[in-house]
Amino acid sequence: MRRFGELEAVIMDRLWARNRPMLVREVVDELHNDRALAYTTVMTVMENLYRKGWLRRERDGRAWRYEPTGSRSGYTAALMNEALGTSTDRRTALAHFVLQMSPHDAALLRQAAEIIMRSPAGLELRRMQMITEVGAEQNTMTIIMMPSEFVEMARAFGQRAGRGPEAES
Repeated sequence: MRRFGELEAVIMDRLWARNRPMLVREVVDELHNDRALAYTTVMTVMENLYRKGWLRRERDGRAWRYEPTGSRSGYTAALMNEALGTSTDRRTALAHFVLQMSPHDAALLRQAAEIIMRSPAGLELRRMQMITEVGAEQNTMTIIMMPSEFVEMARAFGQRAGRGPEAES
């Protein structure tokens, strides 16, 4: 998945903010205060976003009304997943990600994990709790934990090792 180009991102931000289908003309008019863009430029970018699957459209007379096919948070999650996919060691990449989080973001992650674990979709996750193996020379210890516990453990480990965000202050 490729990140949006600059104009694609501006248009998607506008559509997500409005939370309703918009005509190309409406987008052009709203963007006019920030930058002077030709109608055809915006129309072409929106058509490209439609062809890429980021927008859906419906006829409104001779024009099209466009709206996003997904949410901004879904797009962000897909980018994060793609970045994670570049690692050969996903577990370590996730641990580093958690260690770099601010306390506020760590709390948001904990809340999100708790919501998911209480949801019907979380039933399977609860049955297959996160299993992390920690090897130490000849001993291998298996730790079974929930995501919120993983966040707390990773943050504590980072603080002890002097690598956590709090250690930098």
